[in-house]
Amino acid sequence: AASMEGRQRTVLADAARLRAQETLSTKTLTQMRDCLHEENCKVAGLEGRVEALEEELLQEKERLRQADEQLRNEKKLSLEKQATRAELKRHIAKQQGNSTAREEKNDTWIAGFFTARNFLGV
Repeated sequence: AASMEGRQRTVLADAARLRAQETLSTKTLTQMRDCLHEENCKVAGLEGRVEALEEELLQEKERLRQADEQLRNEKKLSLEKQATRAELKRHIAKQQGNSTAREEKNDTWIAGFFTARNFLGV
């Protein structure tokens, strides 16, 4: 009977130890789950921030592309204006040898034409 009683105490002690381990394991698992949830929330927040930064980057690239295009257009226009001025100067130099009233009228018309052309950006 004494050995049966000793076995029963050992079984009860083992059961109590197992319940304590189960409680501790459950607590540990709950803490790990909560920690994992927090980390997942942080990751989701970071992913959202990355997406926002990627969108900002795309917008900035588009702004830069447009600015580059505008700069190319302005440079092209400037070169065209320079060519028109040179053309006008050659024409005026050619016409300076003859200063009749009719040629002066033509010079005025041509200068007006090129001025209008420059103004219109043609």
